[in-house]
Amino acid sequence: MKDEDFVEISAFIRILEKRILSTSVIDRIYETSDIQGTLRQVSQNSEYDFTNLKNAEDYETVLQEGLKNFYASMYKLSPHAAVVDIPAAKYDFHNLKVILKSYYAGTDGSNLWIRITDTDLKALAVFVETGIDVGNIPAHYKKTVKEVGETFEKTGVDPQMIDVICDKHMFSRTLALCEEVNSEFITEHIKSKDGTFNIRQKFACIFFR
Repeated sequence: MKDEDFVEISAFIRILEKRILSTSVIDRIYETSDIQGTLRQVSQNSEYDFTNLKNAEDYETVLQEGLKNFYASMYKLSPHAAVVDIPAAKYDFHNLKVILKSYYAGTDGSNLWIRITDTDLKALAVFVETGIDVGNIPAHYKKTVKEVGETFEKTGVDPQMIDVICDKHMFSRTLALCEEVNSEFITEHIKSKDGTFNIRQKFACIFFR
């Protein structure tokens, strides 16, 4: 992988950077007295358009669509999908957390899914519920689901342990993607989070043991 591979996507990101909310805009947002005023400020100064919302409380739908569109553009422009897979991993594992917690609670949390990658979330939910792979579920998800099940067999169901286990496997997944990308800069960036991540994991394991 060469730096020259990312000339086009770098130019696209520079354009987006010009639309990042400035300090002065954020100050004006803080000064607004209601959600309509906040959404108006954001619409005027960012890529998000809230002007056509029938219900102001539906703003999360617009934000999620904007997030999806951003990642879709990244995947389209990037010559190496694994580079985009690294930041996108947190959304895939968010979805796995939702599916696992919904399964053990006996509820439907599909409205909380964030569809960023092409992971078949319905097939993933079937796998969690039945152990049957109907959609070529990646090995790292299977491994995560297996550890959650084995842990609960020993300790009983604890939704917070789902977060702990999923976060551990998410970090392992991002490191594996870094090796695939073979970029020293990206690898060092991810590994720089290793210390803080491990400390959080140790405290979580002690607290929820």
